[in-house]
Amino acid sequence: MKKVLSFLSIIVFTIILMGCEFGGGGKSYKVIVPTGAPSLAIANFIQEKEENVTVDIVSGSEPLTAAFTNADYDIIVAPVNLGLKFYNSVESFKYSFYKPIVGCNFYILSTEVSSIEELDGKSMHAFNKMATPGVMLQTIFGHYDLNVDVTYESSVTVANSLLTAGEAKTILTAEPSKTTLMSKNNYHVIDIAAIWREISGHNYNALQAGVFVKSELKNDRNVKNMLEEMENSIELAYTNPLKLAEAAKAVDDGFAKQTVENLTKAIPNCNFLRHELNKEEVAYYFQKIMDLGMQGSFGGKLPDEGFYY
Repeated sequence: MKKVLSFLSIIVFTIILMGCEFGGGGKSYKVIVPTGAPSLAIANFIQEKEENVTVDIVSGSEPLTAAFTNADYDIIVAPVNLGLKFYNSVESFKYSFYKPIVGCNFYILSTEVSSIEELDGKSMHAFNKMATPGVMLQTIFGHYDLNVDVTYESSVTVANSLLTAGEAKTILTAEPSKTTLMSKNNYHVIDIAAIWREISGHNYNALQAGVFVKSELKNDRNVKNMLEEMENSIELAYTNPLKLAEAAKAVDDGFAKQTVENLTKAIPNCNFLRHELNKEEVAYYFQKIMDLGMQGSFGGKLPDEGFYY
């Protein structure tokens, strides 16, 4: 009888351990992600997350800045330069950079030019001069020695509206807006990501958004599982974009005006990154920002080993 009870005790104890290890054991987790391409990338993770996981989808940089400052989220999806800025400026920075998940998904749409060289002497409208869009344009124009008069608007939405209203002949836009615009008019398309990869000489991506993990949770089994599920969600962009589009519509009100059809078409062009972390790729991106004299946007120092997960 004692042997039976002992055996039962072992089984019960094992079940309890499994519950703690895989189900959270009462521990809750918080994730924050900006709406747009980042939330689209991990939409399936958000839809199928465990009950003990809360995901906040936010707009603008202020909530992300607060998240890094207060350290009350376990995982932060944010612009890579924002995370590096806090790493360089905050002595007790509590996060580690896991990997980038969104590369450049920017495109030039135009009614008058069909190649980057043809932009020389022309004008265009863009957005986010001091962030990835502006960095990429200025780097590319410098590489080709182009003189382009760029007006930076307050948002991609404003740039899009100028093109559709006929008030601009050339704009910088992003997915999924590009697919929506192309469904209405047959604009010339210039793929900015392809140009960036070519001029890098190493097929590097520009880095928009990445995943930051609270450093104290590096060995947490549940966090590792969440990171894996995020990567599985990104994989759907290449294997089942329809499922990812449907998940995005279900979890993020920011996609309310997008049809599932347009989202499904746009997702393969969003440049969601599924390769392993490449530190040289990260360093190249920030060096280009530094070359433009914009190193203040990331704290002035290239990432060292302490920055990484």
